[in-house]
Amino acid sequence: MVLALLSPASAFASPTAPATGVSAGITPVTRVDPAATTPSGPAWLITKNAMVTGPERTALLDVMMRQIERQQAGDTIGLTTWSFYSERIANALIDATKRGVSVRVVVDPKTWETRAVRMLRKALGTSASAPSHIVAPYTASTHTKVGTFSHDQTVLISSANISDPRQWNHSVVLQNPDLYRQTSAWVDRLAAGNGMRYAKVATPGVVLHFYPGTVDPVLDAIRNADGERITIQMSIWKGTRGQAIADALVQAHRQGSPIAINTGEPWSDAVRKVAAAGIDVFNTLRATGGRAKAHDKLLVVGDEVYTGSTNWGAFPRRFSEVVAHISSPELAAQLVDYVDRTRVQAGGAPIFPAPTPQPLAVEPGAGSATATWSALGPY
Repeated sequence: MVLALLSPASAFASPTAPATGVSAGITPVTRVDPAATTPSGPAWLITKNAMVTGPERTALLDVMMRQIERQQAGDTIGLTTWSFYSERIANALIDATKRGVSVRVVVDPKTWETRAVRMLRKALGTSASAPSHIVAPYTASTHTKVGTFSHDQTVLISSANISDPRQWNHSVVLQNPDLYRQTSAWVDRLAAGNGMRYAKVATPGVVLHFYPGTVDPVLDAIRNADGERITIQMSIWKGTRGQAIADALVQAHRQGSPIAINTGEPWSDAVRKVAAAGIDVFNTLRATGGRAKAHDKLLVVGDEVYTGSTNWGAFPRRFSEVVAHISSPELAAQLVDYVDRTRVQAGGAPIFPAPTPQPLAVEPGAGSATATWSALGPY
């Protein structure tokens, strides 16, 4: 199957005015930022708008669909997620197995009986030793949201489950063979039942911390901010660890770091402590009257990005989680802009001045299912 690359104008087309030049049957994604540079290769940011319907809201699932469709006979897909409700994605994975792709899915036991998971259980089987499978191997929570795709050696790190609720979420797709190899091996260990221990996957400028464990790069980053701008979009923030993060933010504020925070849950004691210190805190759930909330787990300190699946609640000693630390000024700027847009979409005022548009470093060429992603992203 050939996937056409979108032009710069069509890449950000309005949902009501679909872009042209897209393969038949595929809806254009409207929110994929231009490729950001990392020391380990390109990264693409995909974001969604919880307050609309259509492609801008389904952008994360649309990108996952494209990646599934790109995989060919002999390729391997690995997915881990807390919940799996999307029958659209389930059907795409089943179709992939029919063309010879190995599909390996790990879900949390709490969603073992959803219709989408039952579809995959029937089609893939539940033996972790088989080339394709779906398993729920733990009584503790599998909360990681990771995808690995062998065809173009990509790793997807997301705050989103495989569903489409009224939530702000984002995904980052990284393209690097070594990062792919290490992360894919971790997914297989998780499926086999021996992945519930701390592991670190590292390539230049990118570190993936897989939990359970006690390493806390988020807290360390805030404590070491040294006056740098701090931007946060966080779903759940409470408990002993949440209080420690709040204390670090108050100290960073006193030391001159500009801080802006979007939250996604009712205010906890930790968030009240931050707000009481005069730090800018915006509650997306309250602002939308309970219609939508930020589900992200995002921290940006200067040019350093910390994202993944881990809320700032109880430390992940029993849960399967991931925190991705990515060093990239471009990706950091894109995510700061995303936090700003989220607040505006929820009905608030802009946090930061509009960024200066940056020209694409690479012009797109003719693309195919076997081509490396263009500067425009995963099409």
